[in-house]
Amino acid sequence: MVKVRKDGSGDTQTIAEAIGIAEAMQQNVGEEEIAVEINIGAGSYKEKLQLTENHVSLVARGWDEVVIEYGDYALMILPDGVKRGTFRTQTVFVRADDFYAKNIIFRN
Repeated sequence: MVKVRKDGSGDTQTIAEAIGIAEAMQQNVGEEEIAVEINIGAGSYKEKLQLTENHVSLVARGWDEVVIEYGDYALMILPDGVKRGTFRTQTVFVRADDFYAKNIIFRN
């Protein structure tokens, strides 16, 4: 288990860092597959997340205690002058098997 706490009392203060730790844990066991829970403490997290390792879950204690949000939108102009487009606006991107989230509000 990897604990995320905004107050610094966990393993990390951001979900993105916790995903990095979980992915490193998965890679360190080689062929063996382990389940890793990311336990998220109360708060609003403004993060753009990407998860690609299997068997990772995001879990909060109460259904209304954790909000993950970001602010991208389709008409946003990127540094190269191109519009972002709908397919690059996600707050959380998961490309993995056996993923689940519990008690989390995802806001885009």
